[in-house]
Amino acid sequence: MGNGILSKSRELLPAALLLALGMVFIVRWYAMGDMVPGDVGDGRYSLVLLEFFQRTLSAFLHGQPVDFLNAPFFYPWPGVTNFANNHWGDAAPYVVARARGADEDGAFQACFIAGLALTYGSSYWCLPKFAL
Repeated sequence: MGNGILSKSRELLPAALLLALGMVFIVRWYAMGDMVPGDVGDGRYSLVLLEFFQRTLSAFLHGQPVDFLNAPFFYPWPGVTNFANNHWGDAAPYVVARARGADEDGAFQACFIAGLALTYGSSYWCLPKFAL
């Protein structure tokens, strides 16, 4: 039993070191610098849409009628939410962070950190399966 834990820790140590290096040298610039691609409107639009998703989900859970696909800020065009970044896949970390008491900006950061961590974890799991 002891050898199994030791071999697992030896296997996970390079992954943990690579993750730490990535956090120090790559994510730090995105979190604290001005190297984020796009302009300020891209982030604002994503934040507005994630907050709209969170409020729509909250209204749905409280039994109120909702329509996420017809966002009021796209009026008068119907169904436009699906033609842009609708954040169906990455809204879950945002909603969880908001439910745990984070403000909009903190939940937005949590959404990005969760995406980075999931991308790293899936790469760590998938790449050896392709002999890379």
